[in-house]
Amino acid sequence: SNKSVPIGEYRAGRTILNKSISHTDKIQLSHRDDIISFNFVALHYAAPEKNQYAYKLENFETSWNYSGNRRFATYTNLSPGEYTFHVKGANNDNVWNNKGTKLDIVIPPPFWQTNWFYILITLVSIGGVVLIIHYRTKSIKERQDFLEEMNRKLNTQIEQKDKAIQEKKKAKEELEKV
Repeated sequence: SNKSVPIGEYRAGRTILNKSISHTDKIQLSHRDDIISFNFVALHYAAPEKNQYAYKLENFETSWNYSGNRRFATYTNLSPGEYTFHVKGANNDNVWNNKGTKLDIVIPPPFWQTNWFYILITLVSIGGVVLIIHYRTKSIKERQDFLEEMNRKLNTQIEQKDKAIQEKKKAKEELEKV
């Protein structure tokens, strides 16, 4: 974030550099580190102002950035992933050190962009749908049972009333015969 990183400094729950950057092969940043800058120098004392530099960030850029005598590179908003920063220099005679140096950079994704989080969200979503279907089916079944019970009671009442009507008809017919 445009601040120098001292060796061994514990900041935001982590230590980025445990030893000098010239002896470090790999650093791990956070997804919150949205600006990263590199300062570099090639040591050639005859005419240091004529030294030239080139750099690239593998997996972000495909070609070298030839920056002339500018000795820094800045990157913003890097996505989570693995990168390799390469830098090389040339002396005042334009002789390039094509081997240069490199630094591996790892930016892990935030938890909400990890595979286990996607799996968890998928399982929770499926579980939620299953629960909704279960409770909806249970509600429908309870409603169906209630309606069937009401239907049985009504049928029983109708049968009893029908039986009473039949008995009254028989009684009326018997009275009429007399």
